[in-house]
Order: sequence, then C-alpha cells, then structure tokens
Amino acid sequence: MPYKIEIRYAFRWDDAEWTVEDDKGVQPMRFSSIKDAREAIDDFVADVREAVVRGDLDIEEDPDDYRIVDASN
Repeated sequence: MPYKIEIRYAFRWDDAEWTVEDDKGVQPMRFSSIKDAREAIDDFVADVREAVVRGDLDIEEDPDDYRIVDASN
C-alpha cells in the first residue's frame, strides 16, 4: 500500500505535495511503508532545524503538522 504525507493547513489537512524527479518527470512522492514516510518527515524537520540554526530560515517546522495517510485512493 502506498503512503503519502499530508500537512495541516489552517482550514484542513491536504497533500504536502512533496515530489521526486525520475525518468518519467516530476512525480508525487509516495512511500512503501509508514516507517519510510516517518523517516522522510523526520529528515525534513531536521533539515529545516539546521537551516534555522544557520540563519537561513526563521521558523522551524512542527512534526505534528504532518501526517501519513493511505495514498491508494
């Protein structure tokens, strides 16, 4: 079962629209397991945190603003 990452917007949850580029062009990023998706969120939050420390960004990401859902629909 494929999984995707959603982000909490002010009005509702929706696809975070993370993408990956492959030989077919730009595709929605999908994960084969919840573990893989959780690692992607953790890596993203850590990268943002490092950018804040460097002074490249002002606000850190809250991992609670992301969730993993079934993408087979």
